Amino acid sequence: MSSVDPALLVGVALGGGAGAALRYAATCIQFNKTKCAYTITAINVTGSFILGAVSASPALTPAVRTILGTGVCGGFTTFSTFAMEGSAYVDRKAWHLLGAHVAANRGSDKQLLLGCTS
Repeated sequence: MSSVDPALLVGVALGGGAGAALRYAATCIQFNKTKCAYTITAINVTGSFILGAVSASPALTPAVRTILGTGVCGGFTTFSTFAMEGSAYVDRKAWHLLGAHVAANRGSDKQLLLGCTS
């Protein structure tokens, strides 16, 4: 078992906080305009693409990839918010929005792959 690099751990924690703050700000801006949760879909697709690009970039050191990928992208994208929004659609019996929400977020997997090959 390898040891944890304290400096890298702090970098990941700070990156995660920055990513979460960006996600929160983007969600607030969009939700106040439309009362709809499309922002999380856009965040997950964008974040997955960025994660793919970061993961595949030979110009970045392993430490920087870890901070950007695990920290910033991990904090920016979120499954928990996706699940909460899906549950809200179920509660509202908005099946068409639930289907679109799931389909669009599953599309983020493709963005991850595209990011890896860009």
